[in-house]
Parts: sequence; structure tokens; C-alpha cells
Amino acid sequence: IAFIGVVSLVICSFFPKIASDLSKNVGNYQLSATFSEKAYQKDSSTENLLDLVEKSIIAKNDNLITKYAGVLLVDEEFRNDILLGKDSGYLSYISSNYVSSLYSLEEYDLALTTAFTHTSFLVDDMNAVKVLIIISEEDNNLSMLENIKAKLVSLQPQNDIILNYVSVVEQIINS
Repeated sequence: IAFIGVVSLVICSFFPKIASDLSKNVGNYQLSATFSEKAYQKDSSTENLLDLVEKSIIAKNDNLITKYAGVLLVDEEFRNDILLGKDSGYLSYISSNYVSSLYSLEEYDLALTTAFTHTSFLVDDMNAVKVLIIISEEDNNLSMLENIKAKLVSLQPQNDIILNYVSVVEQIINS
């Protein structure tokens, strides 16, 4: 048993990526995200950053998501290379989870700015703005809904999609 403990300690200390994958495989997503963070701290590659963000999302660890997803979203390699191999909704998946975590931690202004920075209204069916509208409605956060509406109204050029968003937000506010 002592040997297993020593082997586990060595793997966790020197090979945090392996420890993260093993933790994920046995269903311990929080521990997996923690080891992923250690792997990223050891080797700050975009691949490790992406792995960390994905595992943090699976673990629903808002602190890790808010700490690293913003870094990922502006990472040049991620935006130029990795996203090319993903489907069009992947960026929305990352940004929506980031916005949701920011909101959960009451970082409302950053959630609002991030949602509008990382949303393409013409491409994304489920996007960070839509997620922010949904969680604001669930939270009955009329102030946030008013801020979302103001941002939507200020977008240029206005089109049917944006006008539809404005209409939906107005209905929610007035209900």
C-alpha cells in the first residue's frame, strides 16, 4: 500500500496531466480540474490551457473558469489554430460558460462586456448573450436585462436578429 501511495504522489507531482486524466476517468472532475491547473502552471501551452478550461467547465468550477477562460478566449493560438478544427459552436460553448461563471461570481459588468465581445449574432444559435439573458431572467435581475437591452440597441447596424433580441428582452422586463 505504501508503494501505491508513493507512485500516486510521484504521478501527481511530476505528471499532473496524467493525474488529471486519471481523475476525470474515475469521475472526480474537481480533482481533474485541479491537476489540469497544475499541468498548465508547469507548461503554459495553449493545449494545457484548453484542457484546463474544458475540465473546469465539466467540474462547474466557476473560480477556475473565470480565472482561465478569459485567457483562453484571447489566446492567439486558440483563436487562429485550434478553433479551426472545432465546430462553429465551440467558441460559444467556451464564452457562454465563461459568462455564466462571471455572472455566478457577481462579476456582472465583465459578464456583460464578455458576452457582447464573443458573440456573433449571425452565426451563433446559442451564444453568450442569450445565456446571459436566460440567467438574468432566472435571477430576476432587471438591471442586467436593462443593460443587455441598452447594449443591443446600441449595436450597429441593426438587423432582424438583433431587433428580435431587443423584443425578447423587453418582453421579459415587462412581464
